[in-house]
Amino acid sequence: MSGNLRLTVDIENEIKVMGKLLMRLRSSFTLEKDEALVGGNEKLVELRERSRTHYQPLCGRMLNDVQLLRYRSSRAEDAPSSIFARMDKLEKAIKETLAHFSGTPNRLLRSPGQNAGDD
Repeated sequence: MSGNLRLTVDIENEIKVMGKLLMRLRSSFTLEKDEALVGGNEKLVELRERSRTHYQPLCGRMLNDVQLLRYRSSRAEDAPSSIFARMDKLEKAIKETLAHFSGTPNRLLRSPGQNAGDD
């Protein structure tokens, strides 16, 4: 029983850590986006490249980690369904963030007159 509980606690902690990492990534991206809007077209191109080389790959790794957690949870006996619901919610948030990271720089390059508050 304690081994099961340990696995469940570990998975719940991993989900929390990944959620915090996702929030930090979004905050970091927002800061870079705001700086790029002030810097002009050249900075927007740099933001797009940074999104492709830094932010999007991190989201991809996070999605893989969620799939691994889902597999580990499915192998555990008596894993509560709440863990799977939290993983579904996290996976959805990661996918939305990934879309944001890929779409925002391109949208800003197409219409450079956007305000910094527009997401």
